[in-house]
Order: sequence, then structure tokens, then C-alpha cells
Amino acid sequence: MSLVDLIHDQKSKLFGALTSTLTFDDKNKIWEEISGRLSELHGNVKPRDVMKKWYNILTKLKPCMADKLASARKTGGGPEDADLDEIEAKISSIKGKEAFEGGESGIDRSFESQCANDVIEGC
Repeated sequence: MSLVDLIHDQKSKLFGALTSTLTFDDKNKIWEEISGRLSELHGNVKPRDVMKKWYNILTKLKPCMADKLASARKTGGGPEDADLDEIEAKISSIKGKEAFEGGESGIDRSFESQCANDVIEGC
């Protein structure tokens, strides 16, 4: 949960569009800051490991959250919002429900794009 909280606090910078005032280097520095904070709590943690853990969490939660969100959209007078637990709700607020609902192709383009950037930049 501490990882999700730290990412949530920086979500607009970490996942915002690159601009002249928000560069890839700025984003890397934020990942390093998060890594440093987690290292204080859990021992030596590298930025690369933090990013990998984050995307592993997203990958594992996506099917479950997609099912919950799809169930909430069904007709029949059920609850309007999905019954997400605390961590799922926080992750949904970071990535947006759209990231878990998927498009027609079933591919999460935001995740694919970030992974491509990581490979290109050599993270």
C-alpha cells in the first residue's frame, strides 16, 4: 500500500504528458524519490524495481478490476460503482477506470506505451 500511496501522490507527474516543464528526466527523478522513500521503509529498493512492481500490480489486478467494473455496469438496479477494496480504489484513481475496462482490442495502450518508453530509455 505504501507504494500505491507514494505513486498516488505523484500521479499527475508520473503519468502526465511530457511537456517542456515535465520531462522524462523529471519522471525518472520522481521514481528515484519513491524508491528512496521505500528504501527507508523496506531496505534497498531500486527505481527499476519500483516501476516493475507497479506494473506487476497493475497486470495482476486488471482482470479482477475489469470484472468488478463490468459487473457494476450491468442493468438490474445494482450499485452504480464497482465494489473495489481500498487498494483497488486508489489504483483506479491513479490510472482511471478506463485503464481496467479495456478497449475493443483488449489492449491497455497506456501500459503498452509506458513499457515502450522504458525500453527505449533503457530503464
